[in-house]
Amino acid sequence: MLFRKYKQFSLKKYFCTILLFTLFSSAFANDISLIEDFDTKNYGCIYKNFLRQRNLEIVRDNRDHFFSGKVSYSGSDKGSERVIFRCPLAVPAMSYTLEFDVKFDENFEFIKGGKLHGLGPNQVMSGGKGTASDGWSARIIFLQDGGVGIYYYHQDQKGNFGTSIKANNFNFELNRYYRVRMELTLNSVAQSSDGSIELFIDDKRLIEKNGIRFRAVEGDEALITTFLFSTFHGGSTDAWAPKNLDGTFKTVNAYFDNFYVMPK
Repeated sequence: MLFRKYKQFSLKKYFCTILLFTLFSSAFANDISLIEDFDTKNYGCIYKNFLRQRNLEIVRDNRDHFFSGKVSYSGSDKGSERVIFRCPLAVPAMSYTLEFDVKFDENFEFIKGGKLHGLGPNQVMSGGKGTASDGWSARIIFLQDGGVGIYYYHQDQKGNFGTSIKANNFNFELNRYYRVRMELTLNSVAQSSDGSIELFIDDKRLIEKNGIRFRAVEGDEALITTFLFSTFHGGSTDAWAPKNLDGTFKTVNAYFDNFYVMPK
C-alpha cells in the first residue's frame, strides 16, 4: 500500500519514498500497467488527460500540499457532463486490480447516483448498447445518499443495460478520502460462468459477486485491456442532475488520487 499512504508523510520522508517508488517501479515495470499519483509528473495517460480535458484539473491537495485530480460535475439534461477517457493497459490479462482514492467535496450532491471508474476489453460495452461476444465492462457506481455498487455488462444480462449490485450498509461521507478497490476476474473459458467481481472500501469487502460470464470468446481482444475513467451523474435525464434551489444546473466536485491498476 505504498502508493496510498505516502502522502501522509513529512516532506523528507516523501523524497525517500519517491526514491523507493522509482526503484519499485523499475523492478516491476512489466507487472504494473498503470500508476498515477499526480505528484511525480510521469505524463502518463491519466495525467495527460487531466491537463487537456474539460472538467478536469490537477490541484494542490490539503494533505501536506500534494496534488490530486479534481473533477467538476456540471449539471446537464442527462445528469452531469460526461467525464470520460480510456487508457490502454500494457498487459492484457484475465484478472486485474483497480485501486484509487476518492473524496467527494463538501458541496457534492449524489442525487440519484452515477458512475465512477472501471475496467473493460478492447470493445467496451456501455450506454445501453447491449453486449457483444468480445464486449463487456465493469464500473464502480455511486448511488443516492452516497451508496456504492458495481455496474457490469455481461453475456447473460437481460436487455440492453447492464446489471447493478448495491453494497449493503455503506454510504460515502463528504469531505474525506476513501480507498476504493475493485478486483475483477474473467470467466475461464467462453461458455463458463465463473467470472467474479469484488469491491472493497478502505480494505473492507462490501461486494463479492461470482458466477459471471463476461465474454463469449477467448481471444486477447476480450481480455482486460482498458482502464475506464468514467464519472458523471446519470442516468439520462435531468432528474439525475445537481441543481440550485431555483432549478438551474450547478457544478459539484470530487477529487481522485493514487490510481493503481495491476494484473493479479
